[in-house]
Amino acid sequence: MNKKTNLFIVITKYLIVLLFCYTAISKIMSFNDFVYQLEKSPLIPIDFGMIFGIIIILLELVSSYFLFYKEHIGLYISLYLMVLFTTYLYTIINYSYYIPCSCGGVLEKLDWNTHIIFNLIFILLIIISIFLKKNLK
Repeated sequence: MNKKTNLFIVITKYLIVLLFCYTAISKIMSFNDFVYQLEKSPLIPIDFGMIFGIIIILLELVSSYFLFYKEHIGLYISLYLMVLFTTYLYTIINYSYYIPCSCGGVLEKLDWNTHIIFNLIFILLIIISIFLKKNLK
């Protein structure tokens, strides 16, 4: 059981790192477009798009770092970010007159419902990994 449990946690960790590093790099490569979309968001204060853009990219990269060096903390940061991103998406989709797309790379090609399902799958993987990690101790 421990071998399968560890494998599940490691696979989840690498999937999260791949996701966050990929989206962070995509956002950096098209930073001006990313900031422009953030500035059009009704949930982000006017003139704070640049600050939010930098913070989002840094949080994705910091989360990836912690997943390798402080796995437990990295899982919680990743969970927080995924819940935050999913809540933002849900709110924008259901309560906004304009839906900006500030996702990075391939994810911006997903429709909104698929994107939420994608995020929920990652949230579930992270929650399972956190519980499995607790049970290993």
